[in-house]
Amino acid sequence: VLNITNVRYLRTLAKATNRHYLLYRLQDKDTNRDGKINNEDITSLYISKLDGTEFAKLTPDLHQLDEYVMKDWCSRCYFRTMEDVNKDGKFTKKDKYHYFYIDFSSDPYKIVEYNPLDLVLK
Repeated sequence: VLNITNVRYLRTLAKATNRHYLLYRLQDKDTNRDGKINNEDITSLYISKLDGTEFAKLTPDLHQLDEYVMKDWCSRCYFRTMEDVNKDGKFTKKDKYHYFYIDFSSDPYKIVEYNPLDLVLK
């Protein structure tokens, strides 16, 4: 059971690369243990080809998708998650942010985790 809250077709990427993908924001587990999968559970980011094949989760388990943005000029989708470090289903200041991008310039695409501070300090 999935609760899909948003689907985005990567149109500009398709025009540039002739590869057609959909990105999904959804809830896939009852992380708050209330017996329902809904908007109150952790949101994940998924991807598939336009026809729905190769449906895959991009965010690690127990990571809340915070935001994502597509940067067409470099064929990358950047996204940030918050890890539920103590696995209590609640996000607090003690939890940890993670930064990723999907590199669509390679085929197949690659998911890369990075630390933005490392980029600034170099």
